[in-house]
Amino acid sequence: MAVIGKIRSKSALLFGVIGAAMVLFILGDLLNSGGGFLRNQNNVGEIWGEDISYAEFDALVQQRIGSNSVNEQQRESIRDQVWSSLLQDRILFKEYERLGIDATAEEILFEIKNNPRNEVLMQYFSNPQTGNIFEQFIDPATGGLSSNAVLSYMQQLINSGQDENWDPLEAALISNRKANKYNNLIKFGLNITKMEVAINHLDENRSVRFRYAIKDFASIPNEEVSYDESDLKSYYNAHKSEAEYKQEVTTRAISYLSFPVTPTTDDYNAIQDELASLTTAYREAEDDTTFLNEFSDVPFNFNMYGEDDLPEGVDSLIFNSDTGSVFGPYEWRNQLHISKVIEKVTTADSVQARHILITWGEKDSSVVRNRVDSLFGVVKEGKDFASLAESFSEDFGSSNKGGDLGWFGRGRMVPPFEKAAFETKKDEFVVVESQYGVHLINVTDRSTDVQKVVLGEVSREVLPSEQTFEDVFNKASEFSITNNNIESFKAAIEADESLNLEEIDFIKEEDRTLGNFESPRTKIRWIYDSELGAVSEVYTEASRFVIMSVTSVKNQGSLDFENVREAVEQKVLAKKKAEKILSGLGSFANFDEAAQELGGNVESVDGLTFSEFSIPGLGQENNLFGRIFAFAPGQVSKPIVGERGVLVVEVLEFTDPLQEPDFAQSKDQLRRSLSERVDFEAFTALQSAVNVVDNRYLFY
Repeated sequence: MAVIGKIRSKSALLFGVIGAAMVLFILGDLLNSGGGFLRNQNNVGEIWGEDISYAEFDALVQQRIGSNSVNEQQRESIRDQVWSSLLQDRILFKEYERLGIDATAEEILFEIKNNPRNEVLMQYFSNPQTGNIFEQFIDPATGGLSSNAVLSYMQQLINSGQDENWDPLEAALISNRKANKYNNLIKFGLNITKMEVAINHLDENRSVRFRYAIKDFASIPNEEVSYDESDLKSYYNAHKSEAEYKQEVTTRAISYLSFPVTPTTDDYNAIQDELASLTTAYREAEDDTTFLNEFSDVPFNFNMYGEDDLPEGVDSLIFNSDTGSVFGPYEWRNQLHISKVIEKVTTADSVQARHILITWGEKDSSVVRNRVDSLFGVVKEGKDFASLAESFSEDFGSSNKGGDLGWFGRGRMVPPFEKAAFETKKDEFVVVESQYGVHLINVTDRSTDVQKVVLGEVSREVLPSEQTFEDVFNKASEFSITNNNIESFKAAIEADESLNLEEIDFIKEEDRTLGNFESPRTKIRWIYDSELGAVSEVYTEASRFVIMSVTSVKNQGSLDFENVREAVEQKVLAKKKAEKILSGLGSFANFDEAAQELGGNVESVDGLTFSEFSIPGLGQENNLFGRIFAFAPGQVSKPIVGERGVLVVEVLEFTDPLQEPDFAQSKDQLRRSLSERVDFEAFTALQSAVNVVDNRYLFY
């Protein structure tokens, strides 16, 4: 019932759309730290040679926030929106202008009326928490977005002069339309040649049957080969320019130790004793609401229960007691309680009802009340309730069902609505006001009445005391001070089995999350400001204290030797084993002799095509894969050094495709495969071409 308000509130945060991929770019995991961390930088970024100063960027953020009160999570979302808009303005919009791409008002109206899958409309009229379309905008025939409901809503926006809600939506629709035109220009420019179709057809349909013999590296004990530091360094120097030993982005890794803060037995007993001391005062209290609000974690904590709803041990005691009796302390639902019997009632478990809602909106309250009174009068005269609901109710989720809300139990509706519905007899009507507006309710059915008890519950969550926090902090601090280098840090953890060391790898400087850490930006800044092996101070989180150590630093470019030592050792070990196998091989005239030389084990592979990525039984053997398809039938290879061992292969036969490719169909499939990449990759390519630098992580 408050969906319209939710939609309107989204207008200020709606940002322009950059193709289909950018439309769905919605504010991933968010930073928890504040801004202003400059690190001797004045610019938050650079786009196409134009600097974006911190002052300029922050002013744009503040402009979007306006007079709204936002938390840090929302603020970071707005920063993302501003950055996205800058990318559009300085890259995409320039491209659109250069190419003469525009979007007319007629085109936008056509999208609204005829394209229920429009990315902007789908985002705008969907619940951001669930991703589902708001119920009143669902087309009952298709389950998708209702173009008629959307058009009606937009006409209301325009006619009511709500420019602040319409303008951002219109701008997003225009941007989306331009982006689709731009991407379609690229897609229609893609061409697939007959040669490409023919090659693709052979790659997917020409297969090979072969057999191989292999001497596995694993069959040779490591002790039978030797290597030294010079072998490792020599291999590293020869291969360090290869992709395997290059780092695309700078990353770091940490080990961290958590000291969780959990309630102790003393903490539990203290809360239990405090609640026990309140029982007499609660029994004698004249104002139960005031008492609950003063002593319970949950204010106004009055709840209705059936006997089966209550915990075993107090259920029958409570139901057989007099009004005013107090019970507890007892543990239930991870809390300690003392409860007072406020009232015993006989009532339904659930009711079935329908309603007509007239929302408050911006209407005068007397107008709303008078309209409901008029509808009530018409109902009393015998007018069909369902027809009136369909015509006049402003709860679009139920109006198309004649106002029917189905069966619901307690706790499903807002309190005023629930109270009125459960207190009204079957087939009777009642008018009640809620925060949403004025409801005309018709109770159509009720379940059988059962006995219930209303309890006023003083509930307390058992939390660690200040003393417990202090004790754990002291323990963590002592550990940090005593073990302030990586060697002693790890040694102390190995010596104490109660301590559990955890690791996080591939941490980038611009990351916004760090495992399950709170305020991750603060920790990431420390990680990048610290040297390899540094041990942090104690970081305080809601329910734990944490100490970190930097265990790896991998800078962009070729990784240094120590960072890849283990990988290089495995490669050198395999190389030495390959040399040992090759040196022990005798000559062979055919495959069978080669198989005997390698140990006699022969495996066959049938139906392998060039489009596959691995060989059955062998895995990804690129050195072998390419050679097989270059051999002639009957040809036996020389010994091939693979990933698993040394192999010899005999190609037995090739099976060519039974028919020529359907050129038109194959061309269309290949073109569509390329087209699917355009929406995202075109914009990514543009960003790479104009050199986008995003330094926001240095400031926020």
